Amino acid sequence: MSQDTTKAPGPRYAWAVLGMTFLFSVASAMLWFSTTAVTDGFIAEYIFKLGPENIGANIGLLMTDVAIAALIAALFCFFFQDRLGVKAIMVIGSVLVLGGMLTAALSGSDFNLLRASRYIGGLGIGCAATSSTTAISLWFSDKNRALAMAIWAIWVPVAMIINYVVLRPFALAGMVSPDEAIGSVIAGNPGLIGEHGPDMAQVMPSAIPLINAPNIHLLYWVGATLAAIAFVLLLLFYRNPAQGHSAVSIEKTPFKEALRHITKRRVIALLFCMFFFTFVSNCFTTYNVDFFTTSVDQGGQGMDQATAGLVAVVASAFGVFAPVFGVISDKMHPNRKYLLLVFSAICYTVAAVFGFKAWGLPLLVVYLVFTVLAMASANASIRPALPLFVKQGGISAITLGLAALTFLEFFGQIFTVFVGMAKDAFATVEGGVIVNAGYEQAAWFVALPAAVILIVCAVLTRPGKADLAPSVAQEEPQDQ
Repeated sequence: MSQDTTKAPGPRYAWAVLGMTFLFSVASAMLWFSTTAVTDGFIAEYIFKLGPENIGANIGLLMTDVAIAALIAALFCFFFQDRLGVKAIMVIGSVLVLGGMLTAALSGSDFNLLRASRYIGGLGIGCAATSSTTAISLWFSDKNRALAMAIWAIWVPVAMIINYVVLRPFALAGMVSPDEAIGSVIAGNPGLIGEHGPDMAQVMPSAIPLINAPNIHLLYWVGATLAAIAFVLLLLFYRNPAQGHSAVSIEKTPFKEALRHITKRRVIALLFCMFFFTFVSNCFTTYNVDFFTTSVDQGGQGMDQATAGLVAVVASAFGVFAPVFGVISDKMHPNRKYLLLVFSAICYTVAAVFGFKAWGLPLLVVYLVFTVLAMASANASIRPALPLFVKQGGISAITLGLAALTFLEFFGQIFTVFVGMAKDAFATVEGGVIVNAGYEQAAWFVALPAAVILIVCAVLTRPGKADLAPSVAQEEPQDQ
């Protein structure tokens, strides 16, 4: 079941589909990464009152909640998207994202309601990652699919730019931070200062009610507006291509037949690429700010919180260059496209060598540059490869494959917790003072081995003799 449309460019409506799915996905990612864009605001409004000693754990919960929900949604899509249809999943997903946004916007300072919003929105995020890429695969041919998919893949960097650069100043307006509240209480009650400093047991009950970020919910009202627009557009205007006008067959096949196409060696290797790519990527993006703000003596960079946040967001924002690699991928012969994925894996390995090391500013720049190259090239190579690998199975095989990719993407994010565990295990404390935060060892023993495995998986996506394009079949050596 295949149709030869590899050279046919997508019709104009395909770009409208890309626009609708991109808006849907950006709204999803705004909810996903809202807590990382204005972490200090969420600490003030929701988390500090739960106990200063649990701040890190509770911030981590908010990201894990999304990953778990998105993983469940991807599993649902694996079994039911082919039956319900791409449009139905996108509409359902946009409703879930809108519901998550509104729940967060109306949560006040209730941490449990905020977590509920992460689960609701996380289900929508899982639907977005699966259904949007399926729609793009249907509407764009092999000639320009990598570019389209790479444009879609900048949903996260664009959302982070909106959250951090555009909305953050407004969201934090009027915020009273924990340090400001504590300082205010002490200044108003000099008697609380004893021989050994302020009596925090008496200071905190008065300081906690003062700590807040009253405008933090602005993030969610803006996100809810975008999600509502996406819902309307998808409901009224999205349609699947007619048979004969799609880059792949839109005729559905039985589940077992579709499953056969995604159990091939190249596809399995690609699925593991997604897992290890997400794991290594999140090893750094999750802990970058903490590493940047850790003192140089403890093995960090010694930046202040504002500078660290800015550097981390700017590095992630450079993922907007993924379409450059999409153009490169579209110009590569199908038999050579796997080399872009190998390039990405090598870049992540170099990043793992230099990442989380207190080796000075020049080598920090090397780490950030290779992280950006790896992220941008992976976004232009992993998902676009899936339709190329399984297009003989038509829409059913592509649906299953992209749902499996999404599942492993969020599964890899959940596994990032091992970086924190490794960091804590390798940390050195002398006389009650941390002298080594453990970041360097975590990079050597967790991130680097995963990056090396990523290289192996990327190489295994190389086409075998049966997969080669006929025009160069005689020029390629056998690998099986």
